[in-house]
Amino acid sequence: MKGFLPDGAWVAVHVCSNMERQVSLSLTERDYESFLPTYRARRKWCDRTVDLELPLFRGYLFCRWNNENRYPIVRIPGVIRLVGFGKMPACIDADEIAALQRVVNSEVTSMPWKFVRAGDKVRLTCGVLSGLEGVFVRASSHDYIVVNITLMNRAVAARVDPSQIMPLRGS
Repeated sequence: MKGFLPDGAWVAVHVCSNMERQVSLSLTERDYESFLPTYRARRKWCDRTVDLELPLFRGYLFCRWNNENRYPIVRIPGVIRLVGFGKMPACIDADEIAALQRVVNSEVTSMPWKFVRAGDKVRLTCGVLSGLEGVFVRASSHDYIVVNITLMNRAVAARVDPSQIMPLRGS
Protein backbone atom coordinates (compact mmCIF):
# COMPACT_ATOMS: atom_id res chain seq x y z
CA MET A 1 0.00 0.00 0.00
CA LYS A 2 3.10 2.19 0.14
CA GLY A 3 3.07 5.15 -2.22
CA PHE A 4 -0.66 5.56 -2.74
CA LEU A 5 -0.36 9.31 -2.10
CA PRO A 6 2.52 11.46 -3.35
CA ASP A 7 4.97 12.64 -0.70
CA GLY A 8 4.27 16.24 0.28
CA ALA A 9 0.57 16.11 -0.65
CA TRP A 10 -1.75 17.93 1.75
CA VAL A 11 -4.22 15.76 3.65
CA ALA A 12 -6.98 16.72 6.07
CA VAL A 13 -6.83 15.30 9.57
CA HIS A 14 -10.13 14.93 11.43
CA VAL A 15 -9.53 15.48 15.14
CA CYS A 16 -11.56 15.64 18.33
CA SER A 17 -13.09 19.07 18.83
CA ASN A 18 -10.88 21.40 20.90
CA MET A 19 -7.83 19.18 20.26
CA GLU A 20 -6.72 20.95 17.06
CA ARG A 21 -3.75 22.79 18.63
CA GLN A 22 -2.50 19.77 20.57
CA VAL A 23 -2.64 17.54 17.49
CA SER A 24 -0.90 20.22 15.38
CA LEU A 25 1.93 20.41 17.94
CA SER A 26 2.17 16.62 18.08
CA LEU A 27 2.43 16.44 14.28
CA THR A 28 5.22 19.03 14.31
CA GLU A 29 7.06 17.08 17.01
CA ARG A 30 6.89 14.02 14.74
CA ASP A 31 8.44 15.95 11.81
CA TYR A 32 5.23 16.59 9.87
CA GLU A 33 4.45 19.97 8.36
CA SER A 34 1.06 20.88 9.79
CA PHE A 35 -1.25 23.78 9.06
CA LEU A 36 -3.99 24.81 11.49
CA PRO A 37 -5.88 27.73 9.93
CA THR A 38 -7.32 30.06 12.57
CA TYR A 39 -9.32 33.27 12.77
CA ARG A 40 -9.92 35.91 15.44
CA ALA A 41 -13.33 36.16 17.05
CA ARG A 42 -14.71 38.33 19.81
CA ARG A 43 -16.96 36.53 22.29
CA LYS A 44 -19.06 38.20 24.95
CA TRP A 45 -19.20 36.28 28.18
CA CYS A 46 -21.48 37.25 31.05
CA ASP A 47 -18.77 39.27 32.83
CA ARG A 48 -16.43 40.33 30.00
CA THR A 49 -15.60 40.33 26.31
CA VAL A 50 -12.64 38.26 25.08
CA ASP A 51 -10.75 38.01 21.81
CA LEU A 52 -10.10 34.40 20.82
CA GLU A 53 -8.10 32.66 18.12
CA LEU A 54 -10.27 29.79 16.89
CA PRO A 55 -9.80 27.06 14.25
CA LEU A 56 -11.40 28.00 10.92
CA PHE A 57 -12.50 24.39 10.46
CA ARG A 58 -13.44 23.09 13.89
CA GLY A 59 -12.28 19.50 14.22
CA TYR A 60 -9.87 19.62 11.26
CA LEU A 61 -6.32 20.58 10.40
CA PHE A 62 -3.98 19.83 7.52
CA CYS A 63 -0.61 18.15 7.21
CA ARG A 64 1.77 17.12 4.47
CA TRP A 65 1.78 13.42 3.68
CA ASN A 66 4.93 11.37 4.18
CA ASN A 67 4.94 7.82 2.77
CA GLU A 68 7.76 6.78 5.10
CA ASN A 69 5.99 8.03 8.21
CA ARG A 70 2.24 7.70 7.61
CA TYR A 71 0.91 5.48 10.40
CA PRO A 72 1.89 7.67 13.39
CA ILE A 73 -0.66 10.29 12.27
CA VAL A 74 -3.64 8.17 13.27
CA ARG A 75 -1.94 7.10 16.50
CA ILE A 76 -1.64 10.67 17.79
CA PRO A 77 -4.04 11.25 20.70
CA GLY A 78 -7.00 13.29 19.48
CA VAL A 79 -6.81 12.13 15.83
CA ILE A 80 -10.01 10.49 14.63
CA ARG A 81 -9.05 9.71 11.03
CA LEU A 82 -7.55 11.02 7.83
CA VAL A 83 -10.20 12.43 5.52
CA GLY A 84 -10.60 10.37 2.39
CA PHE A 85 -12.56 7.64 0.69
CA GLY A 86 -12.90 4.48 2.75
CA LYS A 87 -9.48 3.77 4.22
CA MET A 88 -7.70 5.76 1.51
CA PRO A 89 -6.74 9.33 2.51
CA ALA A 90 -7.37 11.90 -0.20
CA CYS A 91 -5.15 14.78 -1.32
CA ILE A 92 -6.39 18.32 -0.96
CA ASP A 93 -5.75 20.54 -3.95
CA ALA A 94 -2.49 22.43 -3.31
CA ASP A 95 -3.95 25.61 -4.84
CA GLU A 96 -6.81 25.52 -2.31
CA ILE A 97 -4.34 25.17 0.59
CA ALA A 98 -2.18 27.98 -0.85
CA ALA A 99 -5.24 30.25 -1.12
CA LEU A 100 -6.27 29.37 2.43
CA GLN A 101 -2.74 30.12 3.70
CA ARG A 102 -2.80 33.51 1.96
CA VAL A 103 -6.08 34.41 3.63
CA VAL A 104 -4.91 33.27 7.08
CA ASN A 105 -1.51 34.99 6.79
CA SER A 106 -3.03 38.30 5.64
CA GLU A 107 -4.50 40.88 7.99
CA VAL A 108 -7.89 40.56 6.26
CA THR A 109 -10.85 39.76 8.51
CA SER A 110 -11.86 36.17 7.84
CA MET A 111 -14.32 33.68 9.30
CA PRO A 112 -15.77 30.22 8.65
CA TRP A 113 -18.34 30.25 5.87
CA LYS A 114 -20.87 27.92 4.36
CA PHE A 115 -19.42 25.86 1.50
CA VAL A 116 -20.27 27.49 -1.83
CA ARG A 117 -20.79 25.59 -5.07
CA ALA A 118 -22.71 28.16 -7.04
CA GLY A 119 -21.84 31.82 -7.44
CA ASP A 120 -19.62 34.08 -9.44
CA LYS A 121 -15.97 33.09 -9.50
CA VAL A 122 -13.80 36.18 -9.04
CA ARG A 123 -10.16 37.26 -8.77
CA LEU A 124 -8.93 40.03 -6.51
CA THR A 125 -7.03 42.68 -8.47
CA CYS A 126 -5.22 44.53 -5.66
CA GLY A 127 -4.55 44.54 -1.94
CA VAL A 128 -2.85 41.93 0.22
CA LEU A 129 -4.85 39.12 -1.45
CA SER A 130 -4.22 40.31 -5.02
CA GLY A 131 -4.53 37.43 -7.51
CA LEU A 132 -6.55 35.25 -5.14
CA GLU A 133 -9.46 33.48 -6.82
CA GLY A 134 -12.68 32.49 -5.12
CA VAL A 135 -16.43 33.00 -5.10
CA PHE A 136 -17.94 36.44 -4.53
CA VAL A 137 -20.61 36.65 -1.81
CA ARG A 138 -22.52 39.61 -0.39
CA ALA A 139 -23.88 39.16 3.14
CA SER A 140 -24.88 41.52 5.93
CA SER A 141 -24.02 44.56 3.79
CA HIS A 142 -20.40 43.36 3.42
CA ASP A 143 -18.59 41.76 0.51
CA TYR A 144 -16.53 38.59 0.82
CA ILE A 145 -14.42 36.27 -1.27
CA VAL A 146 -15.03 32.65 -0.36
CA VAL A 147 -12.24 30.08 -0.74
CA ASN A 148 -13.44 26.47 -0.81
CA ILE A 149 -11.75 23.31 0.48
CA THR A 150 -13.68 20.98 -1.81
CA LEU A 151 -12.76 17.61 -0.30
CA MET A 152 -14.07 18.65 3.11
CA ASN A 153 -17.07 20.71 1.92
CA ARG A 154 -15.74 23.61 3.99
CA ALA A 155 -14.94 27.20 3.12
CA VAL A 156 -13.54 30.42 4.53
CA ALA A 157 -14.76 33.93 3.74
CA ALA A 158 -12.46 36.98 3.70
CA ARG A 159 -13.94 40.48 3.70
CA VAL A 160 -12.95 42.46 0.61
CA ASP A 161 -13.57 45.79 -1.04
CA PRO A 162 -15.81 45.30 -4.12
CA SER A 163 -13.56 47.62 -6.14
CA GLN A 164 -10.83 44.93 -5.89
CA ILE A 165 -12.96 42.24 -7.55
CA MET A 166 -12.72 41.22 -11.19
CA PRO A 167 -15.17 38.60 -12.50
CA LEU A 168 -13.59 35.61 -14.25
CA ARG A 169 -14.86 34.55 -17.66
CA GLY A 170 -16.69 31.27 -18.00
CA SER A 171 -17.92 31.18 -14.39
